[in-house]
Amino acid sequence: MKTFLWNLLARQLARPRVAEALIHYAKRTPYMHLPSNENPSYMERYWVFNPYDRETNVPRWASLIPWSFRVHHIKREDTDRHMHDHPWDARTIILKGWYVEKRLVDDADWCERFGRDHTLHIRRRGDTAPLRFGEYHSITEVSEGGVYTLFISGRWRGVWGFLVNGVKVPWKKYLGLGE
Repeated sequence: MKTFLWNLLARQLARPRVAEALIHYAKRTPYMHLPSNENPSYMERYWVFNPYDRETNVPRWASLIPWSFRVHHIKREDTDRHMHDHPWDARTIILKGWYVEKRLVDDADWCERFGRDHTLHIRRRGDTAPLRFGEYHSITEVSEGGVYTLFISGRWRGVWGFLVNGVKVPWKKYLGLGE
């Protein structure tokens, strides 16, 4: 039932007029965009709802509404060599465009049977997918002009990082920014 409701919500939010209105609303409140060494930049992020204080990052509304809502404009694929996780459980709803996502499979029998450790998923407008803390993924291809998603994240669960030879490497260490 829960999956059905998420799918229904995703289809409604991805209707062109609704998606455009949501994107337009979110663009009034930019969040920290993710730069890139190449053009275009990797990702632009915009707040829809932030339960944390902008200056102190202290929860304002998180006890009542523990989720953050952002619109992401993903402009290109991930160029890191390894898959990464996120610091919270999250859900994405594709508003406009599409991307191909690689997800790590944590099932030895499946890996042996198919000879690989990952699956590929094409995420299109109106699709939705959960992503839990500790689940690794990467975006391998993005539609022309990028893809817009509504990204819903829960409470912070731990430091995010990259999976290197079966071991999680914290993001700052992986990117050479210290411990």
